Amino acid sequence: MSLKAREQESPEVSLARQRAENDLADLENMKKERLSGIERLGIARHGPVRHLASAVVFLSAESDETELIDLAKEVDPETRRKIELAAEDIVIQYEASQGRECERVGHLKIGLISEA
Repeated sequence: MSLKAREQESPEVSLARQRAENDLADLENMKKERLSGIERLGIARHGPVRHLASAVVFLSAESDETELIDLAKEVDPETRRKIELAAEDIVIQYEASQGRECERVGHLKIGLISEA
């Protein structure tokens, strides 16, 4: 009741109330739109499943090196070997495009990470 009385006395209060109601209506509409957008994600699609990418997030630049070493230790040997071969393939392809010859040396284990 006191708000109604203030609205009658001061048009600014009435204008502020109308703006607040409009903002609330806009927020409700935005919420409905976003929720309807999320609903489409619940539909299961058929077809082959494949890995597209992996992402690693580090807390700070100072701990990157130790976190990378720890992460490398967690990868199972088969996956690690696939990663190594893919990296070698990329290097060989690049070096060949530059007119240089390459030799695979992954089997020599000359690039192991030493534990400090």
